[in-house]
Amino acid sequence: MRATAEKLHLDLEFLARDLTFRRGIGMGYLARIEESGRTAWNSAAFAATCFRRAGAHSLLLDDLKLAQEMFARSAECYARLQRPYAAMMWCVARNLGSAERFSEDRLSEFEQREGRLS
Repeated sequence: MRATAEKLHLDLEFLARDLTFRRGIGMGYLARIEESGRTAWNSAAFAATCFRRAGAHSLLLDDLKLAQEMFARSAECYARLQRPYAAMMWCVARNLGSAERFSEDRLSEFEQREGRLS
């Protein structure tokens, strides 16, 4: 992906700096959530967004391992918010088991609340 980023004239140094920044901010918000013992919606949403952007930057910089870690952290934050976007983040993090469990849990909750779809 680095070659594609270069063809698009993206500033790779900026991407690397922004990746470090987003990762750090995401970790800060995640620590805030864990310290409080409850999920503050804003903190979880900001952390999820920061980790997702860090994951995207990691892909552009050809760091697949870091991309998977960042997308997985993003998924965890979206899951705390009970947002279906968590399933997609787990998919791009290559954690299909977590994506499937999350989706099944949400479907089960929906069925309990709304009734089974025909």
